[in-house]
Amino acid sequence: MNSSQRSQDFLARRAPRTRHCQGTARAIASECAKFKLHMWLSTLGLTGSKKKVHSTMNEVVTQEHIIDIHRGTWGVNFKKHAPPELREIWKFAMKEVRTPDVPISIRLHKAVWPKRSRNVPYHIHMQLSTKK
Repeated sequence: MNSSQRSQDFLARRAPRTRHCQGTARAIASECAKFKLHMWLSTLGLTGSKKKVHSTMNEVVTQEHIIDIHRGTWGVNFKKHAPPELREIWKFAMKEVRTPDVPISIRLHKAVWPKRSRNVPYHIHMQLSTKK
């Protein structure tokens, strides 16, 4: 008995009796194995039939974050805290959204500069929204 016959016997004994796997064990074992392989590959998207996948580019995904922006001002002059904190927000947003094009809204900009440059908040709540 060679290896292909052994594998067919194994499949015939182990294969569950479904609608596609009915009949004599030896005759149907290879067809059943092919069908199961085809179904498994189709779930992974590796079969020959290429269906058009609809794009989800119009779906907007919003994430809420609390950022510790105070760590960006460590070692910076007291009256120049706001610009490094804005840079820290921009770096965090770039990392989360995974794109270099990150605009900062005017509301967020005004929240960082509430009382001029020096009294900047340590943490800030922000929402990142991207088109997926």
